[in-house]
Amino acid sequence: TTKDGLDLFLEKKIPEIINEAEFKNSNLITPQKFKLNYTLTVDANTVPAGEVIRCWLPYPRESDERQKDIELISVDSKEYIIAPDDRMQRTLYIKKKAVANQPTIFNYELSYTGFSRYFEIDPNKIGEYKKDTDLYKKYTSEREPHIVFTNKIKSASKEIVGNESNPYLIAKKIFTWINNNIPWAGAREYSTIRNISEYCITNMHGDCGIKTLLFMTLCRYNRIPVKWQSGWMLHPGEVNLHDWAEVYFEGYGWVPVDQSFGLVDSKIEKEKYFFLGGIDSYHFIVNDDYSKDLYPMKIFSRSETVDFQRGEVEWRGGNLYFDQWDYNMQVEYLSN
Repeated sequence: TTKDGLDLFLEKKIPEIINEAEFKNSNLITPQKFKLNYTLTVDANTVPAGEVIRCWLPYPRESDERQKDIELISVDSKEYIIAPDDRMQRTLYIKKKAVANQPTIFNYELSYTGFSRYFEIDPNKIGEYKKDTDLYKKYTSEREPHIVFTNKIKSASKEIVGNESNPYLIAKKIFTWINNNIPWAGAREYSTIRNISEYCITNMHGDCGIKTLLFMTLCRYNRIPVKWQSGWMLHPGEVNLHDWAEVYFEGYGWVPVDQSFGLVDSKIEKEKYFFLGGIDSYHFIVNDDYSKDLYPMKIFSRSETVDFQRGEVEWRGGNLYFDQWDYNMQVEYLSN
């Protein structure tokens, strides 16, 4: 229960975000400029010399207002492909020939400005959903194998939600219950889990993506539109892979929810529930969905079949799994 550096950082940062949002009457605040140096290194002699290695690296989404002024500074190859922004898992693609006894290195540098987002949600101002829209139908539906309304999900929903009918208050009950009952725990690779939300409710623990998918499944079962978002957390001293979600409330639009960050240790309600409707500028968005095709298409099965953050690598002989390469994200915090 000891607070770590991230807890202390957020306890200081969150009031700043809320105060600026209220002062500016805006939900897009506290810009932070980043310079990222991303490297994926394939071990020497992993493939025969002269063979072409194909590599997909994580690349920032541009359609979300929280990421602006994306500038690609350098790529260590003359030829590369940046996936269109309508690809839900966005990549920078490079291919290189392997050289005997040497690692094969793929690298880029870029800068961008990230923004915090905060909505102070009034449950009474949430309108009724337009149930005939494609948005509502798509984001309240089951999606096998990881979003399925199983008997365990239905039973948990009955316990958590009860007779509540307001979408925000339902989401708040789900968010609180998962925070209080599902502790964070490291997980095995998602590709080895048959149904991630069912795994979470059965084992009562999970990492950020597992807890997020449970939150999503419970929300969708209660007819609240919700979708996946993921990439990296770039907080000082806490740079790592990370997953979260966005929930749609009529009258507010898509609002961020970080189930893994959960409740903040504060006696002030809007600070305590900041991550149910708020997110800081240190969340780096790569994906707006999960388990989507990469661009260009990958020939062989992916190492990570659900998320995309570390990268993917293959050659004509097959996929290169995580034990055959390493990845590194270096972050520099620039003034705006």
